[in-house]
Amino acid sequence: MNIRLRRLEYDDAPALVEIVNDEDVQRYLLLSMLPYTLSDAQNFIEYAKNMSLKGGEQVFAIICDGLMVGIISYVVGTGHKSCTASIGYYVGKRYWGKGIAAAAVRLVVKNIFLNASVCRIYAEIFAPNSASARVLEKCGFVCEGKLKKTVVKDGIVFDALVYALTR
Repeated sequence: MNIRLRRLEYDDAPALVEIVNDEDVQRYLLLSMLPYTLSDAQNFIEYAKNMSLKGGEQVFAIICDGLMVGIISYVVGTGHKSCTASIGYYVGKRYWGKGIAAAAVRLVVKNIFLNASVCRIYAEIFAPNSASARVLEKCGFVCEGKLKKTVVKDGIVFDALVYALTR
């Protein structure tokens, strides 16, 4: 498997629609976006392009053997949090269990540590998302703790786990 990251392109919109419209993929995304339309995907790609130019959130397509299979992004903190970056990611269901998410996390971690003055990278995940916890642990992240009742999705309040990796 050849895994790489690249900036989103408008041609990625149909693949993005297919990935995000899966209820299992949606389960632990912060936003509820069903149904996710081609227009939604195009708007997200435009957002990602604009944020990249402004130095905000950096969004990448996860490419596996030439196919766009997911999204990974990061945001470098500002002010007193400028030494940290947060990451988030998702992969299409048909690509689960193949090590793709872990490979993408490793690539984005390398990118962050090479290109930003960051000493800590963290991810905040829904506590029940054991698959994401395994991905982070495989990449050397350590669970720093639980944030009780910290996120609401579809009217349900969830705990979150904070995983971090330091230089």
